[in-house]
Amino acid sequence: MIREGQKVLFLDLDGVLSDPEPAQATAHERLVPGRVRRLSDLVDRVGCRVVVSSTWRRNPRTYRGLTADQLEEVLRERGYTGRVHDITPMHEEAHFDDEIARIRGDEILEWCRAQNTPPSAIVVLDDVALRGPLAAYVVRTDAYRGLTDEDVQRAIDLFKYPPRGRAPWLSSELRGVSV
Repeated sequence: MIREGQKVLFLDLDGVLSDPEPAQATAHERLVPGRVRRLSDLVDRVGCRVVVSSTWRRNPRTYRGLTADQLEEVLRERGYTGRVHDITPMHEEAHFDDEIARIRGDEILEWCRAQNTPPSAIVVLDDVALRGPLAAYVVRTDAYRGLTDEDVQRAIDLFKYPPRGRAPWLSSELRGVSV
């Protein structure tokens, strides 16, 4: 549940907070503490809620869903000081960037529209370029560099100065439209 006027940051983990190497490390071990600290700094500076939109919502070993609390615990182990407030719904497993770009935007819009009070502003941190109505709200990270100071500043600027026009998550005619 979000409050009126609340800003929401939709967070992908792979390519934003994690390092693709070393390949033998577990996903949790690949979370880079410096990138996690940058996330904490961003959340503190903006005062936003964090909603995980990453494929990490599903445990790769059991394929059962992970809760926001479980994801928060994983991030805290690597230095995160904020909260994970929720996760977006997960419609289907996506393995390739094209699939993720298509599906993730729908899941984010669905989450926004399910709230009693819609977010006042959103930013999506992701290493995949989402298509459709949310494309202008994405701060795309380089998958190998992860979340940088420049990305944090771009996210802050996007919260302060969102794209002009009606926010896509407020538009009822977009319900069910693939992004």
